[in-house]
Amino acid sequence: MPLRNPVFLDMATLAAHGEYNDVVVPRAAEIVEKTVSKRGGTMGVGIGAATLGGTLGKDIEFQASYSLTPTDKATVSRLIDGLHTQGVIQATTGSTPYARGELLELEGDASVTGCSIAAKLFYLALQVIRETDQSLDDLDTDALEPQFLALAKDVYLGNAALPIPLLMELENTELTPRVFLNLAPDHFVDSAATDRVEGHIQVLGSISQLVAENRYLTAEHWLLHGWEQTMRRTLMTRVDEMVADLVEAFDVDLPNDDVRAYFTGPAIVLDAIAVY
Repeated sequence: MPLRNPVFLDMATLAAHGEYNDVVVPRAAEIVEKTVSKRGGTMGVGIGAATLGGTLGKDIEFQASYSLTPTDKATVSRLIDGLHTQGVIQATTGSTPYARGELLELEGDASVTGCSIAAKLFYLALQVIRETDQSLDDLDTDALEPQFLALAKDVYLGNAALPIPLLMELENTELTPRVFLNLAPDHFVDSAATDRVEGHIQVLGSISQLVAENRYLTAEHWLLHGWEQTMRRTLMTRVDEMVADLVEAFDVDLPNDDVRAYFTGPAIVLDAIAVY
């Protein structure tokens, strides 16, 4: 098996699968210290207190990222090879029935879904709402400082990964169902940027959801991460309207038909463990 070069890695989960299945590696799999990458000089821009009754007073946070040595990469590859040898990673064919919790290693073309792009807007709106007297229905971006709006737009249009889970779709795999990838925060390697997990990739993941034909997968977990449960239920009934309002408020471009509150089956959701 070739040496894998992960760009996304949940090492704790990979090591747990190895330990549970008696996969022996030559060294303890305690990898890396996390570091947080922020855009210096543009953080912590406030909001006008006279108009909104407060200030934002906090940075826009980004995901933490790992660092891996060449020896660490060899450890990761040996763990995955061992899981293959033990038959833990399932074969991938179009007609094979799968169960939740099983491991799959897939190859295909990955792209960020429209709902995860829109989730950036909902995240930015939530930061404003949490520390001001505004609500989502009357979000007044005209009252925000131009520097904050510029930063928000830069975050939205850029590849920096906000501290929210990412939903991607993996196409052109060997499987018949649609394949979605759930990437939890803080597991990027070297730099937390979404474009590093787009394009042609290989992914090792654990099946977290199986969506049957004519059934639906809700995008609530990714679209409205961090929102209070009751508010999430309310917003999910009018996602199109809310996205249109936020696009106008933050002066960005996102066609409404790119955002899906629900995805139709048959589909599989993989919790990504490693992307390479």
